[in-house]
Amino acid sequence: MPPPSRWLLRLKALFWRNAMALGMIIHRLAPPQPVAPSFRILIPSLLSPRKGTIELVFYTPKSYSRPSHVFLSSIQNNQPRHGTVNATKPVHSTLINFHGGGFTIGSPTDDARWASAIIEQVPDTVVVSVGYRLAPEHRFPTATEDSTDAVIWLRKHAPELGLDAEKMGLAGFSAGGNLCFSVSLKLYELHEEERRHVDRSSGHSGSEGVNHEEAREAESDEGDDPREAAALLSQGGTRGPTKDIAAATTTSVTTHNLSNSARYTKPLSIILAFYPSLSELLPRAQKTFAQPPGPSKALPTTLTSLFDASYIPVSPITAASLSDPLFSPLCASNAALLAAVPNTVVLYTCEWDQRLAEGEEMRKRLAGMGKKVSGSMVEGAVHGWDRRPRVWGGGLDEAAVRCYREAADVLRGVWGVNQAER
Repeated sequence: MPPPSRWLLRLKALFWRNAMALGMIIHRLAPPQPVAPSFRILIPSLLSPRKGTIELVFYTPKSYSRPSHVFLSSIQNNQPRHGTVNATKPVHSTLINFHGGGFTIGSPTDDARWASAIIEQVPDTVVVSVGYRLAPEHRFPTATEDSTDAVIWLRKHAPELGLDAEKMGLAGFSAGGNLCFSVSLKLYELHEEERRHVDRSSGHSGSEGVNHEEAREAESDEGDDPREAAALLSQGGTRGPTKDIAAATTTSVTTHNLSNSARYTKPLSIILAFYPSLSELLPRAQKTFAQPPGPSKALPTTLTSLFDASYIPVSPITAASLSDPLFSPLCASNAALLAAVPNTVVLYTCEWDQRLAEGEEMRKRLAGMGKKVSGSMVEGAVHGWDRRPRVWGGGLDEAAVRCYREAADVLRGVWGVNQAER
């Protein structure tokens, strides 16, 4: 059966984007209403060969002084600012958020309730939601490249925005959860490319916080047969596939002038991922039937088929193409995950979700290598349960409130913030 035409995919994507936008409006209308965005910035895409802009939506606490329009205009256009630095005190921690939607639908304002919970429960924290470009107009790896651009840009401009570049973390839901890991792997890839560039230029080994022994192990890892890895995952195996991260789809790092400073690509302090998509090696139908109670709790096939046809770039699709770590982070080698993923990870999965097995597999792998992994499987929950439209009975159910609170507790601990400081 031939793949659907690009114009038909765009029409379907437009329909579902509008449907999701309506659902999120209803979700936000339910009391208590979430915080509204404070301001937005458009930044240029640099890593992707298809140039464009990326929207950053800022949610800020009362302690943050909103920059002037003149300042925002100058900073996003890289114009000289002559000392016009945001004088926000204290410097704020930053949680960079990636929305869900199969890389095809959704917007950076979808997670307003999550942003509200973080702002309320983690003092002096700014949430920046990334509007990465969507498929089918922008296929893999554009979402990862745009999201990585956003992280590097925020780190570079942190002093001017009153942000602490050393206290930045990643959060995401579904496809956004995938981006938490794929962006970490991309940053590691860029950082290692920079290290090798420095080594070639200076004739000695540089050090920017990456474990070079682990990096060399990752570079020499032969990787497993993706079909074998898929079988292990379907059987509940405890070992995920490995693959050399250097073989992932890349763009020349010179686009970000990383030789000037590798500090923008160091690992961040924490990942908070909710029901992330982490592996595409198994067909969706097989994932659906592998988890009780079967397809009745899965996302509609009309929607998931659209996601797959829109974002996956390779035709015909092969196990090798699906095992790219930037597409399926579970396929990254242990050495790459050890070096790239922050030491603290909060991971929530859903009992009735076709993504359950891969999420729990990632939990086991990270914990096995010494990462501090918290979060849990949410009993009775389906994929995206925390953002179903709720007009009556509050905007979030009790399980979502509990999970958001637990995640905020871990975030405060990592950043050394006392809730009493609010």
